[in-house]
Amino acid sequence: MMSAFWALVNNLLNTLLFTLGGLEFGGIISNTGAREGYWQAKEWGYLFLLWVLLHVIRFVLVYSFYPLTKRIGLSTNWKEAFFLSYGGLRGAVGISLGLATDNWVWSATEDETYRKFTTQLFGMVGGTAFLTLVINGSTAGPLLQKLGLAKSSETRQKVLQMFVTNYKENSIDDVLTLLGDRRFAGVKVKHILQHLKMTEDDILQRYNKSIDAQSIKEDNIDSLLLSLRSTEVDMALEVDVEEVGEETAQIDEKVGEETMY
Repeated sequence: MMSAFWALVNNLLNTLLFTLGGLEFGGIISNTGAREGYWQAKEWGYLFLLWVLLHVIRFVLVYSFYPLTKRIGLSTNWKEAFFLSYGGLRGAVGISLGLATDNWVWSATEDETYRKFTTQLFGMVGGTAFLTLVINGSTAGPLLQKLGLAKSSETRQKVLQMFVTNYKENSIDDVLTLLGDRRFAGVKVKHILQHLKMTEDDILQRYNKSIDAQSIKEDNIDSLLLSLRSTEVDMALEVDVEEVGEETAQIDEKVGEETMY
């Protein structure tokens, strides 16, 4: 519950932060109100220059440590390092600091020099985040395709397979535990078993491997296996019904043709 709560708070605060930052940045570049004249055409030029320099700095930093990052952890390659450098930063910390600084200066002094400086500073911070989202964000997908990083690697496939295995095993544990509760006595788990796509041997192996037989009644595993067998029977019946339906349709078609003649 605490984890879910703080995740929700994080999303709400991020939304609020970028909303306030967007309103502030829009007010700066529109040159309205008390900030009129603070953002001119030359500031746009400085902004694009800053955006380019930040990319250069990131490329230098990432490739400076490339010999080290290639030899530690899961390793990396030049394609991943390139995309890591190009990906940029979202800018949440920079926007929050820029907002706080600009607000503090405007409330502490009426000196136009300081106010103009902090306003332009936040304009650069907000503009960098804006260009990163618009340019880097919209071109990230095609760049991943071009670099060949969109395809799943062998390591990723192994990780996904391990996740699926653990998911199925934990699901069986939960089902067996719930079947031990009187409130769920006699509950059929047909749909769960269909979703898990597990055989009777898989369930028995999991039951004997990691579940305490003393804490879970044997009736639970019997109920689960019974539901599994009924699922297999139902699936076979569904196939038979489909085949019978097709044969019936063929017979009706032949009868209809003979009737016409």
